[in-house]
Amino acid sequence: MRQGFDLDDLLEMADANARICPVPSPWEELWRLLPEKNQVGGTWIPRPPPIVGDWWVMSREEKRERFRAHLRYATAKGVAHAAGLLLSSLKEDEWLHEE
Repeated sequence: MRQGFDLDDLLEMADANARICPVPSPWEELWRLLPEKNQVGGTWIPRPPPIVGDWWVMSREEKRERFRAHLRYATAKGVAHAAGLLLSSLKEDEWLHEE
């Protein structure tokens, strides 16, 4: 029996119940878990989650893609398990869903 979360597990959680991404506060918490972030030319790699005004202008598809990029990054950097623990602790109202 395998232990921990992998990318498939994270993506399955991300897609459950027509989810798009976490709402800003828990998504920010996930982003803080990501190691080795770099600021290059005024832009973070990986890019941070949309907050404040960006949340309202970014499309649902853009949010979905950025969130999935964070999940892939978490996996590549060895923190998929920590990301999975965070995501699995979220209540359904802490997710943005398809309408």
